[in-house]
Amino acid sequence: MELKISYDELGFGNSKEKGAQRDINFNTELLKNISFREYERVKLFVDGREFFANVRLKEYKNSEKKYYMCNRLKEEIEDSGIEFSDKSEIRIEKICGEDENFFKVKPIKAEQLLSKNVKISKKFLRKCQDASDFAGILFVNEFSGHKIFIEKEKLIARQEEDKENIINLSQRYRLLLESDLPSFICQYYLDKFPELKDIYSDAEYNLEYKCSYFEKKNEFKKLLDSAEKSRGPAKNIRAYPIYGDKEEDSMRDKILKGLIGSRTNKFIAIRPISGDEGEDIIRLSKSSMEILGLEESDLAKITYIDKSYRARVFEFCDLDEVDYNNRTSIKNIGIVSAIPSHIRHELGLDFLGTSVSIKRDEYFLLKKNMNNLALSIFGFLISIPAIFQIDSIVLRVLAFVVLALILFYISLSEVRSKVFNNE
Repeated sequence: MELKISYDELGFGNSKEKGAQRDINFNTELLKNISFREYERVKLFVDGREFFANVRLKEYKNSEKKYYMCNRLKEEIEDSGIEFSDKSEIRIEKICGEDENFFKVKPIKAEQLLSKNVKISKKFLRKCQDASDFAGILFVNEFSGHKIFIEKEKLIARQEEDKENIINLSQRYRLLLESDLPSFICQYYLDKFPELKDIYSDAEYNLEYKCSYFEKKNEFKKLLDSAEKSRGPAKNIRAYPIYGDKEEDSMRDKILKGLIGSRTNKFIAIRPISGDEGEDIIRLSKSSMEILGLEESDLAKITYIDKSYRARVFEFCDLDEVDYNNRTSIKNIGIVSAIPSHIRHELGLDFLGTSVSIKRDEYFLLKKNMNNLALSIFGFLISIPAIFQIDSIVLRVLAFVVLALILFYISLSEVRSKVFNNE
């Protein structure tokens, strides 16, 4: 399929725009029947020269432009010697083999139950890795819209050759993606698999059940298996390769990780209580905070693909209001994080079921513990007479610095243990 774009229909991103993706944004305010899917990788031709881009669907109110090209993609095209003008010939083409992006989820092996790695088709992964700026894969549950981004370092090629595309996910990833039991199902799939109406019966097609999660999961699987026998596989998990330069950790960041300790976990973004809106805070369950080594009011770093935000962390306080604001009952408080709308906007979260990565801010924790530790270590060092008996001033200073660093590292062991003991 081919889509031609006139220069007058095309706008360009702000030079201060966050993110490193090569995106073409479709303005959903003006475009309705869009035949391209969100995050779909397409071929972009400008004056006959071929480039690659990712499709994004965004709403631009009070804009006459139907399409917006991100600043990075524009710069890449201009660096190749092309200048945009009203005579530019621009078109987008679908890439063949789109069905290869659909996957069926299977659990990971029992001994790898807590693994953060994802096993995926060797052929598909190799195709993604052909691009030097491959960053990872965004998995989308087409039933419910839930999304989870898996970094390229955590993607492992499956050794088995299967007739259908398979991905192996840990239990946590399956819960985040809602692959075993979606809490919501869109109208398209409800029409395609009417058997599921026995489960998603209310007006909003939300999942409601009074029995246990496992009983409902088994019922869903049984109905879906029955439907697939007559109408073919559901193909509801779609994989989108994400491309963009990843920001490498600086030497300071690596040192801080060694001193403070670091652990990252993924959580589903949900609406917060009304009192949190407009505040730079997020909420997690008490157990989630303990696993990440966080205390109340500590600073955490929230990341989604290539965008990040820092906010204070607090424990959930009013779960009834959280349920009400999210129009559903939160079944597993340990996999969600209540994030205000302005933070979600900064991260580029266009859907509440999107998973984000959260970890504690090592630099904040270093400053938090620095003052008391520095005074204690300095007082201890000047009380050691052996240091002042060294004749050489250079050696005396060197001994002082080395001992200070060793003591500083030892003193931070309690801070490190909060994450290491939970690994």
